Amino acid sequence: MLGGMVTIKDLTESLDPTSGALKVLGGVGIAKRLNVGGSAYFGNTFNVAGATTMNDSFGVTSSQNYVATFINQSAQNGIAIKIGNSSPGLANNYLE
Repeated sequence: MLGGMVTIKDLTESLDPTSGALKVLGGVGIAKRLNVGGSAYFGNTFNVAGATTMNDSFGVTSSQNYVATFINQSAQNGIAIKIGNSSPGLANNYLE
């Protein structure tokens, strides 16, 4: 167990889960904030527990006839998606 900050000076770029300056074969538990300075890639499902804020664009690429699936897994009142710049230019439109 380490008791202080660890610095890895290797600059090897990660191209997949088996490459990069630091490779971990098992899971990783992070008790506090994770800061990523470059792009992040998730090779499988990305789950978020709690409120989520995105401060820029969110792009979705899909080979299906739709770009995203939203599933309400609680007993609450469904899902609302706010459309900020909808046609014909009305603000505060919601798709419910």
